[in-house]
Amino acid sequence: MSDSVDILKKLALQVRNASVEGENTAERIGRIFIGILENMDNSDIEKLTKYFLRKDKEDTANELITFLKGFLVGKNGSGITVLEDGTSQAVVDRLYVKIKAVFDELEVKKKTHVGGEQIISPAGMKCVRVEELDESYRCFFLSEVDGVTINNEFTVGTLALAQEFNIKEGTSHNVSNRYYWREVTGVGTDYIDLNKTNADKDSDIPVAGDDIIGLGHLTDITRQAAIILSSVNETSPSITFYQGINTFSLVGKEVIGLGFDKSTGHAYINVYGDAYIGAKDESTYIRYTQKGGVDIKGMFHIEQGSTGWRNMEGLPDEIQAAADLAQDAKDAIDNAAVGSVNLLRNSGFTGDYETEELSATTELSAATELYSKQLKHWTGVATVSADSAAGSGYSAAIGSLSQSVSLIKGESYVISYKAKGTSVSVSCGDFSTTQPLTSSYQRYTHKITFNGSGIFLISGTATVCDLQLERGTIATDWKPSILDNDKATAGFQAINYIASAIKDGSVDILGGLILANMIQLGNYKCARKGI
Repeated sequence: MSDSVDILKKLALQVRNASVEGENTAERIGRIFIGILENMDNSDIEKLTKYFLRKDKEDTANELITFLKGFLVGKNGSGITVLEDGTSQAVVDRLYVKIKAVFDELEVKKKTHVGGEQIISPAGMKCVRVEELDESYRCFFLSEVDGVTINNEFTVGTLALAQEFNIKEGTSHNVSNRYYWREVTGVGTDYIDLNKTNADKDSDIPVAGDDIIGLGHLTDITRQAAIILSSVNETSPSITFYQGINTFSLVGKEVIGLGFDKSTGHAYINVYGDAYIGAKDESTYIRYTQKGGVDIKGMFHIEQGSTGWRNMEGLPDEIQAAADLAQDAKDAIDNAAVGSVNLLRNSGFTGDYETEELSATTELSAATELYSKQLKHWTGVATVSADSAAGSGYSAAIGSLSQSVSLIKGESYVISYKAKGTSVSVSCGDFSTTQPLTSSYQRYTHKITFNGSGIFLISGTATVCDLQLERGTIATDWKPSILDNDKATAGFQAINYIASAIKDGSVDILGGLILANMIQLGNYKCARKGI
């Protein structure tokens, strides 16, 4: 003991006295301890093994050692650990008890295989013998196995099923795939009677060796439930819960289904009833009830690509307003129609460039309009002036102007114009509005659905230009009516008049009277007369 104490004292003294710049205490201790071990001989090390367990060779602890967190054995997770509640848990690959094992509670886990389908239902038996009666087949089972009495779980009215479908026929003597689903008409201590007539179609005759399962009941609703685990059906692997089986059919009896749909390649969960997914304390959840619908508590995210918002009710006012606005915009786009034809004649106040027919009695003055009457097609009072802000080059200071138009009842039209002044009133059919104006030109539009009489009227204290009435809902830039003549047409007409006069013109002299065709330019036209 003294030798070991001396060694430790030496270690302590060297730790206290040693000092290397930049070296912390832990590094110093490690360096010194390694130096001591390197200078120790085997006899010194053996003296220390009385107090320390060896890690480099087998060793024995002579006293009790306490592991507060447990210990591991090997590298495969085996060992003993101390759980948070203070209990210990041992994990081993193989446990062999030489004398006796006592378990307060024993849980046995075992890997098993079930081919085909496994049905969990209120009744089942292994048929060992069959007797044919007048109206039924009596199927016996062993009522006692290894000294244990077996209770008959079948009741009258049970629908008894037997089915085998994985036997390779022709290889075993008197063995084949079998199926029947029959009504139980009688029960005894060690037998059940199966109805000969009340059975599913194509039902086979019972034979010894059949595994018979109660799958449904004619009248007892407490025995009409079953769970089927399948690895062979069209949606396998699947677990299906059934309720209300009272006929030889499972159609419409499924209440919960978990499986894999081979046709879509997708797994599925079907719950035909109430469902709850969430925390036990209901802090967050999704709950569905057939009476109340779906309740969601917690964060709810609607990601890009989601659809169906228009069918949601009860949204917050802001969200609902935004949804309504978006829907209105969509509807407006869907129903929008761009105008294309100006239905107002002479809307630029330029006239139509058609000449006046003059006679010998027509009196002319400096103000006489020989062509392009600037208010042609309009009825009312207005003063037309040249205006560079107008698309046609002319605007009208109005009192009141009106024009007959031919419109379709129930159709959408749009009125547009530029105006400045005090105010202007516009009406068409049963539509009427008054528009306040400013001192400078602004463009205004009015969308209408036409009904009533076909009179377009504009009045007020204002100067207006670029009047336009179009069929549709979207106004376009001003343009003259396709029925109006334009300056280009007038130019072609002037050229045509000159060509006509050159080709067809003539001068006749009758004594002192000269008769001539006068050449008309710029749409001026005079009747033939003597000079």
